[in-house]
Amino acid sequence: MVENKITMKKITIILSILALIASSCGQATKKQEETIVNEQEEIKIEIGKIYTDTFEYVDYDGFYDYPYLLFIVKKDDQILTLIDDCPTSSTRTPNRGDIVEIQWKTDGTTKLAVNMKKIQDGKLSVFRKTNNKPRSYIFMENNQPEDYQTTLINEIEYFLANTTDENMIKYLNDEKGEIQIYISKYKRGADQKDYPIITARIDNYDGKEHTLIKLGIEFDSENYERIYYQFDEKRNEYIRIE
Repeated sequence: MVENKITMKKITIILSILALIASSCGQATKKQEETIVNEQEEIKIEIGKIYTDTFEYVDYDGFYDYPYLLFIVKKDDQILTLIDDCPTSSTRTPNRGDIVEIQWKTDGTTKLAVNMKKIQDGKLSVFRKTNNKPRSYIFMENNQPEDYQTTLINEIEYFLANTTDENMIKYLNDEKGEIQIYISKYKRGADQKDYPIITARIDNYDGKEHTLIKLGIEFDSENYERIYYQFDEKRNEYIRIE
């Protein structure tokens, strides 16, 4: 009789464990189903419906070879492209780094921006509003297209607005002297491609000329990124800035 009680007790314990396992599996399955449903809800985008999101503005079509005019923006460190389907060209006014609000929709294959407005200044916009240091840009090659010049000036000023170099910050915030920025091209690496090279100098500062930086810019059209190289005097070469 004692043995039967022990056996029944064992059976009860085993059944309890099996019930607990079944319950846990059921809960896990339910959670998995809920996760799948949630993921489906997150990626479900209705064709033609207008959505509104905020992004960091990067560029507008830049040097990139694409059959449509594109807004290039960033969200959660991911680069995104939206076809410009806005009613006017007045939306192409943000500076790189500005925060913009974009209304967009999809036609099933692509995302189209239907309206955009700037809602917050980035560092470049703040720099241009607050820094009065005289700056002049000298293009060493003649007859450079205006859009090329504008793009490069934007790139240089974005770099200046975001620099952490103490000497650069010191001279940018000092009223004395004028920064003269010389822009030419150089060939780098085995591919022998042309890359813009920027030499920034400050003249008439304490009666002396100071070279602030020698900077090379490479445009990565695949990832919509800029790669910067700074000239190393000791090594006599341009070193990538990480």
